[in-house]
Amino acid sequence: MVRETDKSKGKLAKLFGRRGLQSKLTLGFLALLLSVQFVAFWTIHDSVKENATQQSIAEFHTTFNTFMSFLEMQTRQLVAVANALSGDFAFKAAVVETDTETMKSILDNHRQRANSDIMALLSLEGKIIESVGVGRIEEGEMGLAKLRKQAEENGKAAGITLSGNNAMQIVVVPLMAPLPVAWVVLGFSINDKMVAHLQQIFGIHVTFTLEKGREKIILATSLPLDASRSLLSNSAEQQSLVVKSNQGSDSYYSGSYLIAQDQQTQLFALLHKSQRSMLERLKRLDNFLMALFLVILGGGAIVAYLISYSIIGPIKYLTAKARTIQGGHLDTEIMPMTNDEIGDLSIAFAEMTRNLKAQSEETLFAYKMLEQKHVQMQKLNGELDKKLFETSMLLDISKDTSRVSSFELLIGAILDKIMNMFSLDRASIMVFDESKKKFKLLLVKKRVNDQIELQEIDPLIVMDVSEGVAGQAVRTGEPVFIDDLSQDTSFKKYNNQFDHTIAALTCVPLKRQGQMIGVINLAQCENRKKLSKQDKDFLVTIASQVAIVIENSGLHEKSTTDNLTKLKNQMFFRVSLDREISLAERSSSSLCLLLFDIDHFKKFNDTYGHQTGDLVLKEVAKVVETCFRKTDVVARYGGEEFAVVMPNSTMEGGRRVAEKLRASIENHVIHSEQGPLKVTVSVGIATLTPETIDAESLIKRADEALYQAKALGRNNCQAAPTTSEMSAFTKKAS
Repeated sequence: MVRETDKSKGKLAKLFGRRGLQSKLTLGFLALLLSVQFVAFWTIHDSVKENATQQSIAEFHTTFNTFMSFLEMQTRQLVAVANALSGDFAFKAAVVETDTETMKSILDNHRQRANSDIMALLSLEGKIIESVGVGRIEEGEMGLAKLRKQAEENGKAAGITLSGNNAMQIVVVPLMAPLPVAWVVLGFSINDKMVAHLQQIFGIHVTFTLEKGREKIILATSLPLDASRSLLSNSAEQQSLVVKSNQGSDSYYSGSYLIAQDQQTQLFALLHKSQRSMLERLKRLDNFLMALFLVILGGGAIVAYLISYSIIGPIKYLTAKARTIQGGHLDTEIMPMTNDEIGDLSIAFAEMTRNLKAQSEETLFAYKMLEQKHVQMQKLNGELDKKLFETSMLLDISKDTSRVSSFELLIGAILDKIMNMFSLDRASIMVFDESKKKFKLLLVKKRVNDQIELQEIDPLIVMDVSEGVAGQAVRTGEPVFIDDLSQDTSFKKYNNQFDHTIAALTCVPLKRQGQMIGVINLAQCENRKKLSKQDKDFLVTIASQVAIVIENSGLHEKSTTDNLTKLKNQMFFRVSLDREISLAERSSSSLCLLLFDIDHFKKFNDTYGHQTGDLVLKEVAKVVETCFRKTDVVARYGGEEFAVVMPNSTMEGGRRVAEKLRASIENHVIHSEQGPLKVTVSVGIATLTPETIDAESLIKRADEALYQAKALGRNNCQAAPTTSEMSAFTKKAS
């Protein structure tokens, strides 16, 4: 016995004794790891199997709810198609004319559109007029009669009908013309096609059964018929209860759900799922866990091998040196402790430390150079940002030039941008008269409570070219920058007044193609930041843009102005009307149009001559300009006819202004060679309405109102009637 024990110990010694500590630790660690993995694998396997089964059973109820939602979606689809058919004018006409072929064709087109099995047209009494498709509808079927009754009450009805050994999901809607003349019936048969579709969607087998008393009839199933019958016989009597039954080499879980019923028949949906498919995910998980455990086992072997490696002493030494170097002491000396791989490692570590020190010094030098470059880049970026901002401002000015129609508004917008960009307190533009050698103020802007406001201009303020800072800029052709205005004697005060808050002044001449146009004056208060050289250079660039705007304004004014009356011409009126209509639609604001002409003007011309007629047109134009706002567009429409576009004006406001215009012209005396003369005008008024959403229709309505004013004796104002007024007038006339 003792000898046998000694022999066993000898065998163990042969197995483990010749191995080092590293091998023993490795084998022991692997044995422990393998045991833990085995227990964990079976625990997870059993837990996941039970959880997968319970989860699959719970999915029965979720699938049934989703299935019912699917039926509801099909119902909505059927209702939509049935409503589309009910609103089909051609189909209504075919029904009224009893056109059988057309009715069948339209019914079949809509049936195919809905992908339904049957579509039919019933009389109001429930008789079949026409029917297409593969399904069949019984005229006297009780469920269909109930649905027709519900449709009579609610305008539509949907449900499942049970007739004989058939079941259908149908909808019923009335065919209106305009009262109900027939019933449109559209539906799906509950058959093998439907269950195959459901099985494809939900990934679960479905069986539909009819139960009449104790008799169970299979309507459709996605399983083989024998398997379905076997599962049906083992299904639970209680609704929504899931039971398990064996079927061949597999087991199935089945749940029974009531879908529809009438007095004698019930329609059930049986959901089936095999245990094999339920546990399919478990197989994938088992394979994954097995692969994971093998990876862990291999990693454990490597970890055990490294842990057991007996190099603790040299490693501690290198660790201590490494920590010293980590603290920033790159001059630390490392000596090899052994004449093996650890010693080679120590030598390599020492060489690496020396290289690291050299690289550190190079990196520090590069960092300093990079820091200098960064400062330079920041400076360049600042200059670039300013250049980009200046370019953006010039682009904005260019856009304003093409977008803003009013010259005064355009110049004002440019001054606003300049004042905001350079934090200016005042800005003005003076135009230069070459023949008189005089300056005249064109526009003045002032900052009040941090808001830029347009200032009134004294027409008496005129400067000689030999006076003031502006005169100096024009005489020399160069910009003048005065940083301390209190010390400069060339500054001329308007009306001997001087604002002591103004500290600095900039005057930049406006030149175009060598010709002096004017000067732009920019003023700053004492608490403002002084302009830099770059700012001053940019102001010169902006001044050239302002000069172009002033020069172009004269050309634009000539192309859009009537030569005789100096009012805007018809082309400008058309463009302005289209623009104002678009703005009114976007902002949901009102818009009023006036059309008026001089009464009996042809007779006036024949009596007094065309020269006097031209004088009358000029005098009327002068009166017209005094009656309207700056935002209104006043134009000569043609001949003796004029037009006015009034943004943000209602019909009431238009009537009031039109009456003021009429009275002003009537009371105005025209002094001619033939003596004092008077004329009258007839005015037509129209506003923007839902029916007049374009320029042509608005002009037409105003012209009709003008014609009515003439028909009522002339020298009066008439408004185009609104839609509601036209309807009231029509009812009254009838």
